[in-house]
Amino acid sequence: MPPLTRREYLQMLLLGGLSSNAYANPARPVANKKEPYRLLGQTLEGKPWSLQAQRNQFTLITFWATWCPTCRKELPLLRSFYEDNQRKGFNLLAISLDERREDVAAYQQVLFQVIPASQRFPIMWRKEWGHQDTFGPITGTPSHFMFRKDGSLFRFRQGALQPEDWDDFWTEMNS
Repeated sequence: MPPLTRREYLQMLLLGGLSSNAYANPARPVANKKEPYRLLGQTLEGKPWSLQAQRNQFTLITFWATWCPTCRKELPLLRSFYEDNQRKGFNLLAISLDERREDVAAYQQVLFQVIPASQRFPIMWRKEWGHQDTFGPITGTPSHFMFRKDGSLFRFRQGALQPEDWDDFWTEMNS
């Protein structure tokens, strides 16, 4: 299957209903942090992962939960975008806010049976022993943090990603 164009991504968002979310807040800047965001932990597969190690890559960190319908609806689009753009320096990490590790691990096992290996991005469980981050409280799902290659945050979105977010992905990745 050929990679989707930017227009096709936007159409999927608009036609797929992802652009409307009763729980979404409009994009708003995150309060200026004096220190950079930090994240350190391991994926569900036990591999170490840190935000610092992702420098020189455009990185999207998504906080989600298996019980969140907007999250589940958005994940196929994220997987497709990841597959099409990981060779261009795009990285994606999903951090589960589920109460039980077993819930997200079971969800991931089901996904691994039905999605191609090329669409498998790392997933963490936020309550995992040793997980450390400076993102603060996450008050809604999904919550997306978009980082430039230099590690600086350029956009925060609570709720489903919007067409302008995807447009910014393209702009940042191709600048």
